[in-house]
Amino acid sequence: MTTAHRPTWKAAVGKTGEGGWNSGGIGGSAGLSHLDLPAHTKLKFRTGKQVVDRQQSLKESLNKLAKAEKEANKRLLQRPAVDEEVEKEGRLKLLKSTAEAEREAVKKQEEEKEAARDEEKLEEAALLGNPLLAGASNNNNNSSSGRLKRRWNEDVVFRNQAKGEPEIKKRFINDTVRNDFHKRFLNKFIR
Repeated sequence: MTTAHRPTWKAAVGKTGEGGWNSGGIGGSAGLSHLDLPAHTKLKFRTGKQVVDRQQSLKESLNKLAKAEKEANKRLLQRPAVDEEVEKEGRLKLLKSTAEAEREAVKKQEEEKEAARDEEKLEEAALLGNPLLAGASNNNNNSSSGRLKRRWNEDVVFRNQAKGEPEIKKRFINDTVRNDFHKRFLNKFIR
């Protein structure tokens, strides 16, 4: 069995000759590595074409900016004239397309309302009684409005039994020991 899983009670302590060859003296070797010597001690400066005159470059950039500004102003002032007839035709097309879109939206809303009415009728039929047997019982249970007087589940034996029980409110507790599930588990299996 190995001892790799056991903790170290005393941390490793470095020795005097750690990390290099020791000739037997008290300290480490007196020699230095070339990696320990300072390197890149001088900065390189630009020479020849790389040297930039700051004032001259500033003047050039200002001239470029002025030229670009003049060209932009020319483009803005030389706008093509818009034909009034073409503009009117465009407005008419836009009005027609919006009117058609509004008509379609109204039709869609009407269809949705009709579908909702149909669904309500189906739900009402399901709640009030069996629609297949409604024709047979029309004589006995029909009122003047055509609805059945009693619902289908009124004569069921086990109706409304859960009314008296308090409603269990679920709540979230971010603690595995104090949450409701853990408490129910303890009550059910441990106590």
